[in-house]
Amino acid sequence: MKSLRKTILFLVMAISVLAVPVDSVAQSLSTTRIYRIESVANGKYISNGDNNANDAKIIFDDYDENSRGQEWHFVETGRSNVYIIVNPTSGKAIDMAPTVGRPVQWDADVTNPNQPFRFTDKGNSIYTLSSAQYSSQYLASSSASYPTMSYSHSGNDILFRFHDTGKVLPKYPVVGRTYNIVNTVSNEVLTALDDSE
Repeated sequence: MKSLRKTILFLVMAISVLAVPVDSVAQSLSTTRIYRIESVANGKYISNGDNNANDAKIIFDDYDENSRGQEWHFVETGRSNVYIIVNPTSGKAIDMAPTVGRPVQWDADVTNPNQPFRFTDKGNSIYTLSSAQYSSQYLASSSASYPTMSYSHSGNDILFRFHDTGKVLPKYPVVGRTYNIVNTVSNEVLTALDDSE
């Protein structure tokens, strides 16, 4: 009987470990997936307001499953845990815009020093996003209406939860990256010819 109790206790413990909700397990981010970014502090989502223009203000908005302005993907910069955050509809990145005083969107460019963010995993799909150029600056929820760049290093206002939308990123080029165009049948790489001769 004692052995049966131990077995049952072991099974209950094993099941409770396996029954952890998916959201509570730290998920690795994918550069081929589309995410929504939620402020832990205010529960609102980072959005471009469905505005596809350069200089569109980055705002906080209530969750809207139909808003493509709330969809973001991450482009690698070649540095560990450093990405630019790009809206797949506009092709524009979140730009820290130091002269504007708050983030806007601008043409995605991994070489633009205002766009790379360092992602620091805090667990449970929650991250801090600091400037890769100025490590003491964090994307923050210090305003209820829009994100700001803050020198605060603690509290919920610098925490963001990433929600995988289940959508896969369409493929398109990003400024500052090099691409090869390959014929999928022959595997030949397209080369540029100099017409000047």
